[in-house]
Formats: sequence, structure tokens, C-alpha cells
Amino acid sequence: IDYWYAVRTMDEDTMTAWSGEAWMPAVPRTSFGGPDYLEDVVQLGDGAAGLCEPAVQGGVYVACYHENAVWAVGPPPYCPVEDTIAAGSQPLDVCADPSGERLLVSNSGDATVSVLNVASGQVEAVLEVGETPAGICYTDGAFLVTCHGSDMVYAVDAEAAAVVDSVEVGDGPWDICAVPEYGRAYVACRQAGSVCVVDTDELSVSAEIPAGQDPKAVCRLPGQPLVCAADGEG
Repeated sequence: IDYWYAVRTMDEDTMTAWSGEAWMPAVPRTSFGGPDYLEDVVQLGDGAAGLCEPAVQGGVYVACYHENAVWAVGPPPYCPVEDTIAAGSQPLDVCADPSGERLLVSNSGDATVSVLNVASGQVEAVLEVGETPAGICYTDGAFLVTCHGSDMVYAVDAEAAAVVDSVEVGDGPWDICAVPEYGRAYVACRQAGSVCVVDTDELSVSAEIPAGQDPKAVCRLPGQPLVCAADGEG
């Protein structure tokens, strides 16, 4: 991976790009074990939140919470802001399908998700889900969306523009990541203090694992059969 991206706090409204090959002086990102350096800082819309990197575009898409929009940012080293796409109310996260042709955006303010066409920059569909949709991942031909206010995960077929299934999980689901080769998704449930393991074939909860206080983020370690959760205890 040549570049890493991070979105700063929603109040700062900036995106930072790191490069493993850049020579700009900066503090190495030693927590990831590599000689990575600050490459660029990009000014975004108000309330920069979740982001994703479509496989075929080379840049990133960033959900801007207070702008009710998704910002398209070009690849490093210059990271130009190339477009803005209207979404629903208070978007929190954005996720691309494997083709990079469609994005799904979680609109936390109006209990919907938006299906965006990357080529046209247009909204193809707006689908109703549970209260306060938050994290999104893609697996097994569908997007999975957590709904923090209704303790549910919804499966969305973006191509068909339809909600196809749902499952109740722990209290306060927020982030979600998929491990497709094992047929599982992992959901960080903030109020429950746990991570729910979801069988993606059946869309059912197969286990609930204690994960400290207020776990907000979950991710799969690249190349390893391990999933990490970050909790509010640090």
C-alpha cells in the first residue's frame, strides 16, 4: 500500500495523506511499523467523517457530516478535491463496492442510505433503514449497514437498490468490518461494550465478544485472521 489516509476530527475538516515513499519531513507513523511520512493535508467540507478508497479510482471519497455531501478527492501527491455529491442528512460513512462504480452513504440524520453512481455523480436511490445509520462495509454481494439507534444491521443490494435483509445486534452498533473468506462481519456495539459476530451467509449473530467500554471502531488486520476493536478506555 503506497498511501494511507486519515480523516481528522470533524471540527478540523481536513484529510491527511501519508506516503511510504515521500521525503517530506514529518513524524514517522511508527504505530504501523513503517517509515511513513506526512504527504499532504486537504481542506474538506464541514464535518469530515468516514472515507473509502474505490478500487478503480485512485482517490478517496469522504462523507462530510455538516455539508450533507460526499467529497471526491483525487490521488496523492496533490489530492485535489474533484467533485462533491449530494447525500442525505448528516452522512457518517461511505463505502464502495468492489467495482468502484457505486457508493453507499449512511445518512444518520434521516434514517436512510444513499446509493451513488460514481461515473455520473448522481444519487441512484435513497433507501430507508433503521435509526441513525452509521458504519458500512461490503461483503458477499451486499453492503452491510449498522443502525446505531435501532440496534440493527441492514443488508443492502446496491445494484438492485433494495434492502434485502436485517438482523438485530448488540446495543448501539457503530462500526462494522467484514472478513469474507470466513463468512463473517464484526460489529462494534458501543453501549453493549461488545463486538457482535455476524454470519453473513445467514445474516444472524453467532457470537458476542466483550470489548471494553464504548468500542467505536473495528477493523481486520491485513493478511491476518485477526480483528481489532478500539474502545473508549484507550
